[in-house]
Amino acid sequence: MSPVKPGCTGTISSTLIFAVLILAVVFGVILLVQSKKKQAAQWPRTRGRVIQSQLYWGTDSDGKPSQEVALTYEYVVANLTLRSTRVKFGFAPNPHQTVQKYPVGAEVQVFYNPAKPSEAVLEP
Repeated sequence: MSPVKPGCTGTISSTLIFAVLILAVVFGVILLVQSKKKQAAQWPRTRGRVIQSQLYWGTDSDGKPSQEVALTYEYVVANLTLRSTRVKFGFAPNPHQTVQKYPVGAEVQVFYNPAKPSEAVLEP
């Protein structure tokens, strides 16, 4: 067994602690998204209508060009017309499939948060 060089132990420990913290944050985000999905499945539902559904070119987190979807739908809660753009919690769905599934004018089922009706999703 070779001896540990002075100063190496602290670097390894710092790196390990940093990696564990990153994993804890990622795991926490995953749990939060899963919790939100479960809550949304229990939210009241109302009918809505897609008013915008189109593909456009944007950039991903690496700055590379990527196709994205601009989707907006309207729905009514307590005589108040609201708009949302969220399809679901978590990762964004495939843009091409989203535009095909939710064309302009399509009637949709909207799940909305009863405590905050402006928070809504199409897919819990």
